[in-house]
Amino acid sequence: MFWGDVNDCVIIWVEEEELEVTASLEFTLRHIRDPAREVKIWANGVCINQSDLEERNQQVAQMASVCSTAQHTIIFLGSATASSDLLFKVSQSRALAHGACDHEMLGLDVLSRPWFTRVWVL
Repeated sequence: MFWGDVNDCVIIWVEEEELEVTASLEFTLRHIRDPAREVKIWANGVCINQSDLEERNQQVAQMASVCSTAQHTIIFLGSATASSDLLFKVSQSRALAHGACDHEMLGLDVLSRPWFTRVWVL
């Protein structure tokens, strides 16, 4: 699973405070950050106490509200691969509509990623 081992943690800095997060969340934050401007991010691994089942259930119940008020939503599916890059490039061109490539095979690379197996995504 992309989210990785919950025991594989690293320290990040948030508003001059140390915060322990999973290595996969730190990897994700590095990929989506914009060094040119301040970006406010809701990250479940930071904003929800994952070890407190009651809090986690309460927060998950509020996710629709959080997502619906977001200006942008980013779903980080992991590192790009040659086939995922090609799929996104082809999907923005006429080649997909004209059957210039096997888009179903390309799509499997993206759709087989763990994010799509989450119950709340379905």
